[in-house]
Amino acid sequence: MKLKTIPRTYDNSGYRLRAGCLCYKDDKEKEVLLVSSSKKGWIVPAGGIDPGENAMDAAVREVHEEAGVLGDVGACVDVFRDEKRKTVTYIYSLVVRELVAPLEQKKRKWFSIDEAVHELGHRPVQQSYITRTMAHKPTPTSTTPAVVVGAGGKCCIGGGGELSVPKNCGHLLRDECRIQGYENVKKMEM
Repeated sequence: MKLKTIPRTYDNSGYRLRAGCLCYKDDKEKEVLLVSSSKKGWIVPAGGIDPGENAMDAAVREVHEEAGVLGDVGACVDVFRDEKRKTVTYIYSLVVRELVAPLEQKKRKWFSIDEAVHELGHRPVQQSYITRTMAHKPTPTSTTPAVVVGAGGKCCIGGGGELSVPKNCGHLLRDECRIQGYENVKKMEM
């Protein structure tokens, strides 16, 4: 059951803006917390970005409401576009430090990464939150940028090899999300 009715926010293409977190049990990131869906199975805790709210604050609010999670938010791991549901979802990493009673009537359960990928089989975009994140995990000798921050706090997520930063990237970050977890990262202005 939803707690409130707030106007939804949309990007310039008409996609509804959402945010959530991959909630890890600890720094090892071997287990992730999923919540029950009102429709079927398990899902990654996420929801709509409220008017005037940034993506990170929305992600933290949503995981608290849906999963009763409090923790340390890391980098925005990626932005996911769901053509079927017409949504754009910002997904952050979060290490859980405390579990409290969720504000919404949802169950929560820890899954290994492989189990979570299997459980999300009915939601391929949410499944990709984990598979794409795991594919971009740095190795100890990685030199691939995780996040490149430009003017006004705007950024782009790094990929493999050379990084191409689109000029129209509108992903807003807070200081906590700046370049993390990689060696030899160059800050690029947009």
